[in-house]
Amino acid sequence: MPNSLLFEKTLFIRMIFSALVDADWLDTEKFMNPEKFSLRQAWKNKSVNPLQEMNLRLNSYVSDKIESAPNSEINRLRKDILRSAEQKTAFKPGFFSLRSRSKFNLSKL
Repeated sequence: MPNSLLFEKTLFIRMIFSALVDADWLDTEKFMNPEKFSLRQAWKNKSVNPLQEMNLRLNSYVSDKIESAPNSEINRLRKDILRSAEQKTAFKPGFFSLRSRSKFNLSKL
C-alpha cells in the first residue's frame, strides 16, 4: 500500500474516532451537567452569529489592552504589528510577513 493511501486511511480513522469521542463527551455532559450543556446549546437560539459575537468581544478586549498599555517601545512595536496584521485582512488569503518600522531586529527577539 503506498504511503499516501496509508496516511489517508489512518487520518480518516482518527477523524472518525475523534468525532465519536466528542459526541460521547457531549452526551455525557448532557446527562451529568445539564446546566452546562444548556449554555453550550444557547447559541443556537441567538440571532447573532457566535463567531461575530466572539470577534466583537475580542476586538473590544484588544482595544482596551492597547489603550491601557504604557507608551513604551515594545508596546509601540506591538501596535505596529497589530496594525500590519489588520491591514492584511483586506487581501486575498495567503502567506504574509509582519514587518515593523522599528530599530529592533525581530529575527533576534
